[in-house]
Amino acid sequence: MGEILLSRVSADRVLPAFNEILSKYPDPCSLGKGNKKELEKILTPLRLQKKKAALIVSVAKLFCCYREDTSKLLRYLNKLKGMEKYTYNAIILFGFEKKVVLVDGVIGRIFGIVFGEK
Repeated sequence: MGEILLSRVSADRVLPAFNEILSKYPDPCSLGKGNKKELEKILTPLRLQKKKAALIVSVAKLFCCYREDTSKLLRYLNKLKGMEKYTYNAIILFGFEKKVVLVDGVIGRIFGIVFGEK
């Protein structure tokens, strides 16, 4: 959830919403069953609340349904609308301790400039 919230939003703005969400929804299954409108209200100060709330709820639901089948879970996560490659890789790295490279947009642009890639 943290990676989704931090996409295009600074950590100091995310922290209050993150803490409120964790206090209301202590685990992914409760978040997946939670009230999407309530989540949108919590996320309103961050902007893009509808997209972020929908993605967070979708990830939580998938996690609850497929937590025993990691390969299926990761396949479905990768197909979610709004799931960015960086966020997907962060979930794999931090959630499943699988080794993947995390390259955000800024680092990607720097590599592109240095190595001539676009």
